[in-house]
Formats: sequence, structure tokens, C-alpha cells
Amino acid sequence: MRRRLIASLRLIFVALVLIAGLLVPRDVRVAAAPLSAITIGRLFNDTMDTRLSAQRVADALTTSGYATSYRGGRSATDTWSDGQRSAVLALFGHSNAAIFQTDEGPTDPEDEIIAAGTTGTLTAQTNTAGATGGLLDAGVSIVPAHWAFWKDYLPYVDVDDVLVAILAGCFTANTDPGLGNFLDVGRERGMDSLVGWTGLVFYPSGGCVDCNYSGNYFWDRFASYVPTGDTVSVALAKARADLVTKEGSAGGWDTWYVRGAAAFPADVRLAPASSGQPLNSKPFGIEPFHPLSLPIANASPTSIGGSQFTDVQAQGGVFYRLDPSGDLVALIAPSSTQGTAELTEQDALSRAWAWRSLLGGVPGPALLTIEVDARTGSVIYLVATDVKPEESAFALSRADAIRIAGRFATDWSRVDASQDVWGRPRWVVRLYRDRDARFPDVTEVLVDGVTGSILSVRKT
Repeated sequence: MRRRLIASLRLIFVALVLIAGLLVPRDVRVAAAPLSAITIGRLFNDTMDTRLSAQRVADALTTSGYATSYRGGRSATDTWSDGQRSAVLALFGHSNAAIFQTDEGPTDPEDEIIAAGTTGTLTAQTNTAGATGGLLDAGVSIVPAHWAFWKDYLPYVDVDDVLVAILAGCFTANTDPGLGNFLDVGRERGMDSLVGWTGLVFYPSGGCVDCNYSGNYFWDRFASYVPTGDTVSVALAKARADLVTKEGSAGGWDTWYVRGAAAFPADVRLAPASSGQPLNSKPFGIEPFHPLSLPIANASPTSIGGSQFTDVQAQGGVFYRLDPSGDLVALIAPSSTQGTAELTEQDALSRAWAWRSLLGGVPGPALLTIEVDARTGSVIYLVATDVKPEESAFALSRADAIRIAGRFATDWSRVDASQDVWGRPRWVVRLYRDRDARFPDVTEVLVDGVTGSILSVRKT
């Protein structure tokens, strides 16, 4: 009897829907909701500040045609819901493999956490007292309150319209044994392109919303390239080159990894605005020794860290940067997507050394970072960095640099300090706190190697 009643109710519901459809005038059109993009960052209790990163990316996406919303912190439940209604979802903050903090709680256990979650497992949340909100089925796992899980999205239903998800934090491309991997879970649920990082990444510390260096500068530059139609991978690569040109270090932002449900997730474009859908672009590598001979599509002046350069966009998707003397300081070229990776390590080194010899007679860079396509042998990324100084150029000792940097972190358990230079000698001091294993806790202080003044403070 109950089955018949349910069937009858369903028939009545269908009939009502059909009748309602007949009553709607034919000339009435329902306006499609604008594509939305949501970026989330905040000033954290430990003074790491990601607000500028989130705001700049939101502004760029507005320019590209999205209805954007920048949030200064967001609950895990609301962030999970944001994924269901966003074409772009970008998180900036504390993270680790398979977990991302979207807001602070009064205590650490009450921090808001988005997690990847192993596939095929239901979850039930529990409050801090240990009581659950309802009955538990066999096999259901108990997790803390203030958490939400991507694995609870219905595959190719809830987040199929997500074009790009950016997880701008430490180790977000890595796998946790229990919670899985953001990039895998997102891909399995239909997100076209996901960007995560395999190492530590740093943002400004100290609560300065206008501090445009380190991670904030990286995302500021990324935001400047998105409206021009660059792909996700090209915009990331250009931002990385800009950060190295300005600060002499990528600060961990060169360890990104892209996956997704699209055929070529690294080639997704954020401009003009669009929702998630499979793409079919097929980038290609270039002949590694003659990129500068390609026809030029556009050349324009640009300023990076107060220095003037010329940015050149050539045919074939090749971008390179020249300094005022006309010397090559950066190169970005498309990578291949077809075939097997057959290049040996020695082959890659030979390709890189060929570039080194080409620039060997050019005064200036003593170090070139070069990446080689493992399928084609093409050079797809190059950036030149400054000359390393003699140790005698440092007036400040290692012990003094650590003492000065120690003012910016309490209860640090270990430290490392290395000599570096960008314009002038500097000490890079990293202070590690190991008390909280949930997220990496590292403060990095750049100390002038001559005067002892603080050049910047940044945190994971």
C-alpha cells in the first residue's frame, strides 16, 4: 500500500509540473544566473595574511566577466556549498595534504577545515562533546565538527560546473593516507582543473593587508595575466618568473601541480568567463634552441620590482622577457601533452647546458633555472637569477642573523639559515615550530647580510 501511495504522489507531482509548464507564456525567458567566482583568504591568528591574494584574484575574475565574491574567512560548510555554485573557487591560507583551513575558531579544534576525504565513505560530524547529530549507519566515520569533505560531492553533479579550483597553500597537491588527495577527489567529481602545491609556500606575515610581496605578489601577478586570456599554467609560470625577478626566490610557489577532469586541465582559461566543461586544446613544445627566432606577436614594456623589462609574446604560445640590455631573463613555452616521457636525466641536462652555453657570454646571471619537456626535450621554462656573492660580502654572522630573526617567532624548535643575494647579501632564516602537526608552521625572515635590517617576514 505504501509503495502505491508513493507512486501516486509522484504521478500527481509530475502532472502539476506539466500543468505549470503549460501555464507559462511562451515568450517568458528565465535569465541565467551569472557565473560566480569565490575567493577566500584572511588574516590568521598567527599573522599570516592572505587577504590581498584573495582580493586581487577576485578583482581579476570580475574583469573577466564573473560575478565575484571575496570572503575574509568562511565556514567549512559554507565553503563546501560555494563549490556547488562556483565556476571558480580559490582558497588562500593554511593547509596540508588533503586539508585546508578556511577560517579560525576560538580554539584549534574549532578551526574551519575543508578536507578531500577518501572516496566512497560517508561521514557524520560530531561536536566537541562527542555527541552526533543523528543515528549512525555501519561503516560511517566520526569526524570533528567544523569540517566538510569534497568526497561528499556527488560525482559530475554537484561541482561539474567548477572550471578551476585553486588550493593556494602548503602540500595541497600531496596525498594523506587517510583523507586522500584534493586533486584526485576533485577530478573524480568533475572539476575541470585543480591547482595544488607539493611543498611549503609563503605569504606575508604581520597583518599588513597591503604587503605585496611573496605569495601576495605571486597572486597579484597571476591576476594581471588572467584577464588577457592566458591559460592557467601560463599565468602561473609568468607569475613565478615575476616573483623570482623581483625577489630572487619563488618562495615555494614554483611547486604547483595541475590535474582535473578536462582533457588538458593546465590549458583551461579563466577569461572570458565560462563554466566547467571538457576542453580540447593541444599545446606543443617548441624547438628548444630557436625560440627567439619565432615571429613576434606583441612586445610591451613592463616593470617588475622597480626594474624595467620588455615582455615579448611570440607565435606558438612562447613568452619571453628581456632586460634593458636585451639579455634574456625569462622564457615560458607550452609543454606537450601527447606521447610518452622518454627523455633521460642526462638528456635533460644536455639540453639545459646548451642553453647555459648560449648565455655563457652574457654578463649577469650566474644561475639559470631551466625546465625541459620530458617528451620532446623542448625547454619550456627558464629564469635567470643574480650572481652569488663571496662569503666575505656578509658582515653579519649566521648567529647574529638567527638572533635577529628570532624576534618574529616564539617557541621555535629548530632553525636553518642560508646565505643568499638579491641586489645585496641577505640571510634567509627559517624558524620551525613543531607543536601543531596539523599545518606546517614556518616563519621565514630575510635579514640584510650587511646591516642586519629586516627585509621581509613571511609565513606558511
